[in-house]
Amino acid sequence: MTLSEVTFLFLNIFINFIIFKYFDFLKKIIPIYDVPNLPRKTHKLPVSVLGGAWILLNFFITILYLSFFNDNLLIKTFFFNLRDKAHFLAFLIIFLFIGLYDDANDIKYKQKSFIFFFLSLCLFYTNEKLIIYTLKIIFIDQQYSFSLGKYSLFFMTFSFIFLLVSLNFLDGINLNLGSFYFINILFLFFLSKNIIFLYLITPMIFILYLNYKSRLFLGDSGAYVISLILMFFFINNYNQGLINFDKIFILFLYPTVDFIRVVTVRLFTFKNPAVGDRNHFHHILKRKFRNHKAILIIVLKNLLLIISSFFIPPLFVVVFYILVYFAILFICKSKIPTI
Repeated sequence: MTLSEVTFLFLNIFINFIIFKYFDFLKKIIPIYDVPNLPRKTHKLPVSVLGGAWILLNFFITILYLSFFNDNLLIKTFFFNLRDKAHFLAFLIIFLFIGLYDDANDIKYKQKSFIFFFLSLCLFYTNEKLIIYTLKIIFIDQQYSFSLGKYSLFFMTFSFIFLLVSLNFLDGINLNLGSFYFINILFLFFLSKNIIFLYLITPMIFILYLNYKSRLFLGDSGAYVISLILMFFFINNYNQGLINFDKIFILFLYPTVDFIRVVTVRLFTFKNPAVGDRNHFHHILKRKFRNHKAILIIVLKNLLLIISSFFIPPLFVVVFYILVYFAILFICKSKIPTI
């Protein structure tokens, strides 16, 4: 690491510590709260939902500093010019404000679906660098390539909408979404050895602590910001040949499997799939264990998933994960005593 990179790392830690120190004052200036006004909400008092705004602010400061003092690092992180930076930051801000409005006013699912589709379509239409044109999938020991051709734009649009919704599903108990984001950013750091991911991890240390204490939620805005950041870095790493599609799919297997199961159950029980409930994996775990034990199980399960993907063929990893996922659900719903 260069002196400039180390200097900003300490500056980054200091800035985020100041935000943490005066967070109770800051949340009064921007009073946007998650109010416990629905049966599925378990917290008793209104909680600030500025987690996504904090992540975006840190991201903006990082981009601004590096633009002046280490632009080469940004180029290595796929921000090749001013347009790339402005384009990504603009969409981050748009999704943040939509999320904050959704947190405060609960946008109807039909309106939200239209907004997601329109913005996602604009996101990929205005930046072809974010589009995957060929899917390269490893089946057992053989790699197969599938050209998406003219369907690439719509494939990316609907994939991103799926990511937005599935990650939003994770924001049901403290630390769930935040730990998922933390693990994926950490994975990107070890994949690329790029210090920018350490800058992105820094605020999460403070955010996770406040989230654990129920003083801060990531909320819809946090889920949308996190979705956009992870999508940007994983897609660019894929298009540069640094990671294959199988690895990306495995990393997002947890929210994917849980989303499919929850929506399927809602459909088969004649419930609106867009109306929230407490049937998610993390809710079921929390009912069986305490919150911290539930999160520990989820984190260990996700880490095991990532580690196994380096040694086991992707198909076997997926099958193994699904078996573990449903085995844990079976234990949680059974009368087997827990420690």
